[in-house]
Amino acid sequence: MSSTLTAASLKLNRNRPIVVQRAQAPDGQTCSGTLIGNCATDLLIVGGFKDVEFAVGDRIIVRMLIDDQAVGFQTTVKEIVRSPVHLYFLEYPEQVLAINLRKSERIKVFLPAEVRADKAGEREVLMLKTVVVNLSSGGCMISSKRNVEPKSDIAISFSLPGDKFVFTLTACVLDSKHHDGVFAQRARFSDFRENLPKVAEISKWIGQNLSFAQV
Repeated sequence: MSSTLTAASLKLNRNRPIVVQRAQAPDGQTCSGTLIGNCATDLLIVGGFKDVEFAVGDRIIVRMLIDDQAVGFQTTVKEIVRSPVHLYFLEYPEQVLAINLRKSERIKVFLPAEVRADKAGEREVLMLKTVVVNLSSGGCMISSKRNVEPKSDIAISFSLPGDKFVFTLTACVLDSKHHDGVFAQRARFSDFRENLPKVAEISKWIGQNLSFAQV
């Protein structure tokens, strides 16, 4: 489960990628930016957002990775500098939520997906139309009429129910079982830095929907 940490115990004063969304926005409506630095312990400075602007007083949710730990917190936009670049000064959080990406809750789903894999021993790229049939914060199971060999590195693209945002995560195929012309393949999400904010979003969605689904 998630746990609460004090912001003072975390390194919030370094340049690092962040994912931001308005507090009232639906899950998946996020934008990427950068935590640039901080003014003592009063304000955080963020920027680098494309095609989105915030206003003074907006409540936003910030998520980031700190020393391989995904964390998130709510804050308020306090000041804005518009020139020479847009910078936002955020209220410094007293506490943040540490998101456990290693929990193993699994939820049954039916999510159309695309899988991209390098063919073994060839330069050709294999593109599969497949279905994610169960999902956890650590990986998923896909169902396809074509096989992907175990230990293959793949990229899986899918959207969560009711969300237009397309998640693309890198993963490794653990095993493949064939039954009645269909391959059931377990894949583990890679621990690459670019994966972790997406895994945090998936973990949050699973936590919200676990009690309403058969697991």
